[in-house]
Formats: sequence, structure tokens, C-alpha cells
Amino acid sequence: SDSDGSISSGESSLHGQPAPIRCRWKMCGEWFTQLESLASHVTHVHAVSGKGGLFYCGWEGCTRGDRGFNARYKMLVHVRTHTNEKPHQCFQCEKSFSRAENLKIHARSHTGERPYVCPVPGCGKAYSNSSDRFKHTRTHSVDKPYMCKVPGCPKRYTDPSSLRKHVKTFR
Repeated sequence: SDSDGSISSGESSLHGQPAPIRCRWKMCGEWFTQLESLASHVTHVHAVSGKGGLFYCGWEGCTRGDRGFNARYKMLVHVRTHTNEKPHQCFQCEKSFSRAENLKIHARSHTGERPYVCPVPGCGKAYSNSSDRFKHTRTHSVDKPYMCKVPGCPKRYTDPSSLRKHVKTFR
């Protein structure tokens, strides 16, 4: 397991058998031979509402602390960050996702669908997801606070992820 208490992918034991998986919910520790069984266990045993009708993650080492979820399904999706469960699989490639919405966005990489069009008149650029469109739309503004710190490089960016991508070109 990783230092944050999450289950490492591909853990295996001797003789090619899958390694047993322990539920790391506080005060539990039950063992499972399959990730699906652990997921079912968490859903049916631990996903109960707590104080204020909220749902709390009880996974050991969870940094979320006592910030509850207002819906059971949101807490269960969060628990996948600990178990590395990715039940939503792409039919066209090997990729799997923890959230159905992420699979839907990924599927557009196969279809070429780009429903998110830049709202700036005359631009016309389109994206497969709203966050990429949002990042692009900011390029039309003059505010580019993220600047490259490499001596002699004048590049500036509207968001930190674009700057990180640029910095990797120097490595």
C-alpha cells in the first residue's frame, strides 16, 4: 500500500495469486480477494450517514478529515481515490476510470467530438471538455500571470498547467 493508505495497483503475491486486499476503514480490517468485493463491502457496510446526515470517509490516512459529503454516491466515488477502483472501462481501448463522467470525456478522444466551443466571437476553437475550453478562453484575456523563470525565456501563461507543460520542454 502507498503512504496515503491507498491500495497500490498491481499488488500480487507468490504463485501468481492476487494479493489479498484489506479494508482500511477505521476499526475494520476485513480481507478480500477481489477489489470488487472490497468495493461492495464499503458500499453496504461503511457507506452510512453520520452526523448531520452527511457521509464521512473513514479510510485510514484520508486527508479529507471530517469534511462530510452531502450525498452517499459522492463519498463512494471519493473512496475510489483510496482503493484505486476504476469500474468505468472504455470499450475502445484499455483505459478505465473511477468516474463515469471521466470515461464520457475520454470517449470523445475516439469519436473526435468537441462540444465545448470557445465563446469569443471569431475564434471557433472547440474542446472535448469544459475545463480545456475554460483554459483556452483565458488566453484571449491579456492577463498572463504565470511566467517562465528560465533565463531569457519570455513565455507567459494564463494557467499553471500550461506553464508546467512548457517547463517540461527544458528537461
